[in-house]
Amino acid sequence: MSPYAPASSLLLHAMASLAQLAPSTYWTQDRPLVASPLQQPASCSMIFDAELGQMDPFRVNAILDNLNSTLGTNHLFDLLVADDFVATRAGRITDVFTYSFVYRGDGIPSDGVRVYVWGTEEVPSEDPTAVLEIPLSAIRVRQMSDPAFRLHVEIHVPDLDIPFGAGRTWITVQPRDESPQGSYWSINRNFNQPLQGADAHVKDGPNGEGGWGFTDWRSAESQGQRAADSFIKIIGCFDPVTIAVEGDCGGQARFSWSNAPPQSTLTFLYAKQTGSVRIPPNLPCGGTQLGLGWQRLQVAFSVETGEGLGTVERFLPAAACPGYFQALIRESTGPCETSNVVATP
Repeated sequence: MSPYAPASSLLLHAMASLAQLAPSTYWTQDRPLVASPLQQPASCSMIFDAELGQMDPFRVNAILDNLNSTLGTNHLFDLLVADDFVATRAGRITDVFTYSFVYRGDGIPSDGVRVYVWGTEEVPSEDPTAVLEIPLSAIRVRQMSDPAFRLHVEIHVPDLDIPFGAGRTWITVQPRDESPQGSYWSINRNFNQPLQGADAHVKDGPNGEGGWGFTDWRSAESQGQRAADSFIKIIGCFDPVTIAVEGDCGGQARFSWSNAPPQSTLTFLYAKQTGSVRIPPNLPCGGTQLGLGWQRLQVAFSVETGEGLGTVERFLPAAACPGYFQALIRESTGPCETSNVVATP
């Protein structure tokens, strides 16, 4: 008999969509049930896009100089634009896209890109909390195919590993070209779309001649620009949901979770052994690779994540010990995000 049969515990509170099937019918063997193609982890997604996913050149209506470039006067101009993104969970940035207008040159940053992070306060910190030098060979540059927008360029900086916390983070992606006839960029902005964060901030960088005329951060609006976000898109992976189980077998146990997406459903699964079961594609969370084995694999209960962390108490039957728990975040389609695997107390 299952350790989570209704007669023996208070734990069997499956999600409504999962409860239509008996837990024992979900998985029956300790091997992948489908040979599906590899997919991006469920915790990786677009975290921020100031253009609300559109990245449409027709919506460009403002620009801010954002470059490290040698101009015709042989002066090295270093101009910084910082914009913020807000995340509900901690994670790591993997890719950044910017969309810029090219005043001069072909838009290819011969000296690569410099990525700055400027802290998590209401305005950028005076000194960067991180600086990454990315060579040209490691970035991708895409020029617009429409002749009307041949002076617009998208710069993609992939393969990053920049940690960020829950809340606000300020970031700069600065193209660099110090050749005598190098390119000169201004990052595109849009003040017609709803802002997703604070107004972009600007200042002179630490290298070369001044361009803005000041070295402290000032909002773009305070410098005669309208309040707006820059054209920037950030892809990243959230840190894993973490669960823990404490208490006594045959008594009350505390099930806790942290770094979960807020206001979501977290479903705890139970099995007698660890393993590598993959949920079949015709079931909720189809394609998800678990860290549990097939023996007595079943839904234990579901909770709402609240602000992303919390604790609930549930009765832990003695028959469930020893055993293992893993939790997953229910997604509408495709693989679901999973937590760590923990043993019963």
